[in-house]
Amino acid sequence: PDGQRYTRSTPIGNLGPYSLYEAPPTFPDSVTATPIPQFETRAIYGVSDSGETEFAIVRTGSYVNYGFGGFIYQRNGGVTLPAEGQATYSGAYAGLRDFTGRGGLEYATGQAQVDIDFSGFRGNGTPPEGDNAVRARITDRRIFLPDGTDITRAYKD
Repeated sequence: PDGQRYTRSTPIGNLGPYSLYEAPPTFPDSVTATPIPQFETRAIYGVSDSGETEFAIVRTGSYVNYGFGGFIYQRNGGVTLPAEGQATYSGAYAGLRDFTGRGGLEYATGQAQVDIDFSGFRGNGTPPEGDNAVRARITDRRIFLPDGTDITRAYKD
């Protein structure tokens, strides 16, 4: 039935190159059609330029403590992960922020650099093996309320 699917979020429809969606605020009772209020839930969806990689992240800010959420990552086609060598990702970053001790959601955008050393996964985390198998850095981070208000300064001042 209508109104049961995630729709493009407003007023923010995108977080950088990623699409932002929201769950419907109500769901009809299957017998009486009475609207049942739902938790505020948002999802970020992204797909690579080639279409071979997709992801979705879902969170709700409707709990006082850290609430429900999850993610899924998918490769369309085969992939062989190397046992040796290194790889890096540099590009857009987006996130959904929820909290411990209070409800609510915030959005984040920025630039990410993630470096992977495939040889580093063999150790137990102590040098020289296993040291820095994955390293990430987020820069130019901006934080927004769901209505689009940029609150970055509140965290940087």
